[in-house]
Amino acid sequence: MSGEQAGPSFVTPGDAAAPSVVTTELIQKYLDENQQLILAILENQNVGKLAECAKYQTKLQENLMYLAAIADAKPAEPSE
Repeated sequence: MSGEQAGPSFVTPGDAAAPSVVTTELIQKYLDENQQLILAILENQNVGKLAECAKYQTKLQENLMYLAAIADAKPAEPSE
């Protein structure tokens, strides 16, 4: 279809297996992607493309679960 926007490119938790080192850059990549996903969900919701919304919501949920797993696995750093 012409005029259709390409969706955001996605980071996949399974890409190149699970990274052995979680960096702040990797976490920031997921946060940035989540922002893109939320905006895409809102745009598609506003034009009634519910199937697209569901696809983006699924990806957002996967990202949130991945970030939650990282947060749960990482020991809390002492704050000063």
